[in-house]
Amino acid sequence: MDLLVIIVILFTGGAVLLFPFLRKFLQKRSNVVTVAQVRDLGAMPFAKEIRGRDGGYSACFKGRSVWVFGDTVLDSNLDSGNNWRTSTCCWTTAIDLQKGEITCKEILDSQGLPSEFIPFTLDEEEYNRINNRQSLPEEHRSRWALWPGPIVIDPDSGQAYIFYFKVYAKPGPFNFEHVGASLAIWINPDEAVQRPVLAAETAEPTLLFPKGDVSIGNGALIVGEWLYAYGTLPSKTFACPCIVGRVKLTKALNRKKWRFYAGKKGWVEDWKEAIVIMDAAPILSIHWNPYFKKYLAVYSNPISNTISVRSANRPEGPWSKQNVMVVGMSSPNHNVWNYCGLAHPEFSLENGRIEYWTYYRDLGAFRGEVRLVEVRYQRKGSLENGDSALSRVKK
Repeated sequence: MDLLVIIVILFTGGAVLLFPFLRKFLQKRSNVVTVAQVRDLGAMPFAKEIRGRDGGYSACFKGRSVWVFGDTVLDSNLDSGNNWRTSTCCWTTAIDLQKGEITCKEILDSQGLPSEFIPFTLDEEEYNRINNRQSLPEEHRSRWALWPGPIVIDPDSGQAYIFYFKVYAKPGPFNFEHVGASLAIWINPDEAVQRPVLAAETAEPTLLFPKGDVSIGNGALIVGEWLYAYGTLPSKTFACPCIVGRVKLTKALNRKKWRFYAGKKGWVEDWKEAIVIMDAAPILSIHWNPYFKKYLAVYSNPISNTISVRSANRPEGPWSKQNVMVVGMSSPNHNVWNYCGLAHPEFSLENGRIEYWTYYRDLGAFRGEVRLVEVRYQRKGSLENGDSALSRVKK
């Protein structure tokens, strides 16, 4: 219904017919999610050898809460002479988040340092060995990186699927490019992750979505038999327009089976026909919240220290307007902002009324922390546990 039709209806006495339509339209776009209280629980207690790590997607995997991270800077040098991992993982079973108590255990290498989580191929390892040596001038160095994304658990087999991005990186801020995205398989938390060969005759045999294909895997969840994955499109602004694809979980490693949401056209084969379902961030979490009976999208706002949430009745939307829920602690370096805002619904309490989120805070000199916050929701119009005003994170 366009604006002209609305005006005609109003001026011809059809308001009674129109108002239900307007109510329904506004309900689709309004956000029912409001916050009663936000409480800072401090920095995640990682191993002392870790200077900083970003990311922090998590999932409950065979009795453990497993967390995956991207670039991880260490205080000690590795055998290679570098002090940098491109992906690491920790896990915990000892948690009392309401008291801010959490004990993390790292997956370690033979040196007792956090190991590379997403394994490199032999060719990638050799390239990094030759081209990322400390003896090389910085302007001549380059490396492959494998940055993990969301983890989803197959409810039937119990195995985990981990989205990851393959990245070609050089020294310097934002000096990298995505080469493609894919899925890794994790059978057991005590075993190594596997990167299956999916396109043996190509230059990138492990990539499900090679360069030039859709960039997807920034957020993900399983609903019934379907795996939904969210990706971001290139933008000339700080906005991150998101699209969504889906596939039956049993066919997740078959690129030809993926379909993409195109609005009125439904789910289509060509990702270029997909519509933007919301603006969010390159790192986001999507999950079902039983308290609101809605899907929630949680993400850090670009060039801001805030974290927002959107809600929807279906994974593809329509998604509500965003509500800013958390104002994080600012960095000592006023030229950078927090990022990696993520929800961890496996820790939720009271049927989803209390959730736990994290974000990355830069401390300078390649140091940083992942801060944990408790978010207590309330429904609109409710007076339970405080008001609905934006809460600044406080200890």
